[in-house]
Amino acid sequence: MMPSTPWWHRHFDPLYEVVEVKDRVPLGDLGFSSHYPVERLTTYRVGGAQGLDVPLSVAEYRNEDGIVEHATVYPQQKQVNIASASNPRMALWTTASEAIAKHASSDALYLTWWDNAQRIHFLTGEATWSRLPAEESLKDLPLAGFWKEAAGHFAEDPEPERDLARWLTMDAESALKALRSRLPNPKSIYLLACVDDLARLGEIERLSGVSIPLEVRYFPEASDLHAQIKEVRRWANEKGEAANYLVQPVTGGGVRAWRVTNPEGSNLLLIRLLPFSKSLETPLEGTRLVYQSHWGAYISLHEVISTAP
Repeated sequence: MMPSTPWWHRHFDPLYEVVEVKDRVPLGDLGFSSHYPVERLTTYRVGGAQGLDVPLSVAEYRNEDGIVEHATVYPQQKQVNIASASNPRMALWTTASEAIAKHASSDALYLTWWDNAQRIHFLTGEATWSRLPAEESLKDLPLAGFWKEAAGHFAEDPEPERDLARWLTMDAESALKALRSRLPNPKSIYLLACVDDLARLGEIERLSGVSIPLEVRYFPEASDLHAQIKEVRRWANEKGEAANYLVQPVTGGGVRAWRVTNPEGSNLLLIRLLPFSKSLETPLEGTRLVYQSHWGAYISLHEVISTAP
């Protein structure tokens, strides 16, 4: 089982607003360790429809050059094991950061969406492709101002994030060729995908100009789990040969199911990196899976295989 889907999903942004900000929260025991010490922690409460009330914390730290950077984190009062955590995201990210440190080399570069990249850098100190959102990806959205504040600011150069969006929405084989061309050997390239990336579809679509062929449906909490799974599979199989789906638990009960709407969509790099049913069945050629969260494949880390002779 993976963590419940986050509140900032693109379809629900208009329903939410920042209702409280607690600045300079006492750090205390954050329940996780990081490569850089936290200088400031700001906790936001975001409220919306159906009485939802979601906390989100942003850690501020100074990088190796003394420049202040931000990272979204999920601190808990005490460190807990994943099985007993009510919101195990930070436990899962901590475990993933340990795997990253294990596989890191001096020339490693991690490609992932900007919020994941911020956490990777904060937790491990490793180099990332881009750590700030492009303004055009969030322009005119209800929470654009909030995300600018949470991220630190918008990227001065949006091209790296635009390139990443373009690669994620290409078929996997072409995308890997393109990024290898842009990032030639001997650079060690890693692709990290998190299930929460589905909350960023709107940003990726805006930057790439590509409509990602995904549909989503909410299934209410059911007393008969097996019946619910059967219903999700029935819905996914309505697309026939294109049947390729992913299921996320939802805070408060129920699940949110995603399905790919055409066969070509199953080959997009983003879909191949995420734990959709067909992606789990068939390894992504041109990469090597070096880490995947045990709980719901929440985070997956792929090393791009070098083509150098």
